[in-house]
Amino acid sequence: YVAKRVVTPDFSTKTVDLNVAYVNKILGLRLSSERMSKCLLTAGLGVEKIAGESVSVVVPCYRVDVMHPVDLVEDIAIAYGYNNIEPLWRDLPSTGGVRREQRLIDVSREFMVGLGFQEVLNYTLTNPQSLFDKMNCEKTSIVEVVNPKVVTMSCLRSWLLPSLMEFLGSNQSIEFPQKVFELGKVTLLDYTCETKTKDEEWLAAATTHPTSSFTEIKSVLDAFFMNMGVDWQINEIVHPSFIEGRVGAVTVNGVCVGVLGEINPQVLDAWKLENPVAVFEINVQEIITDKLDK
Repeated sequence: YVAKRVVTPDFSTKTVDLNVAYVNKILGLRLSSERMSKCLLTAGLGVEKIAGESVSVVVPCYRVDVMHPVDLVEDIAIAYGYNNIEPLWRDLPSTGGVRREQRLIDVSREFMVGLGFQEVLNYTLTNPQSLFDKMNCEKTSIVEVVNPKVVTMSCLRSWLLPSLMEFLGSNQSIEFPQKVFELGKVTLLDYTCETKTKDEEWLAAATTHPTSSFTEIKSVLDAFFMNMGVDWQINEIVHPSFIEGRVGAVTVNGVCVGVLGEINPQVLDAWKLENPVAVFEINVQEIITDKLDK
């Protein structure tokens, strides 16, 4: 390294502040900070100091498995003894069922099938070239995989349309018209979350044949929203993945939840598509959350 000194192997330790209440909440116990310290020492960890409701834990260099405070909670539970933790039955009976959000997601899927579209399932792992270069977009911040085994699966998708375009490009020999949709998860960066990321349910649909158009895909989205009981509007925008003048932002209650339009010929060439493609993509989770809040 130029003008830099690197010492390896690195035997330095790291310090993790462990909250006593956090540990007791997970384990369902009432352990004191002193009792927790003894358990940590038994597990081969160090205790730097005990300050009220917090214990500073020294993690050795070889404990590479300790990545989160919950890993220390597991060590405390092992040292305390699982056999010493008394199992308790919940006093309140509960019954299982599908969440309201999931029920609406399932209904959305049925609506798309009823509109003549076939569902496809694609990998959530993809690559920046598919997400940005082939879609004629500038690269934005995404969740990338460290040391990926396959270069074509080096990041998590941030939108669904590239996956549909890849699917259509791989099925040029199938009879036209082709109408497909995918209702699946996209992963976005969100530094307010504990994991710094969040997963959302999005819906994307595409139709391709010699006469596919903006009007066709708009009528599909209009029927979808009518069945969902949602009022929506289109606002004119410019998007590099779409033909200028044939693209619009989908807004619900003044909030942009997606996009629809005809795909740019440059994008069609990148995916080796011969017929026009009209698409839409919307944030179903945003729409469902807004609907349930009313």
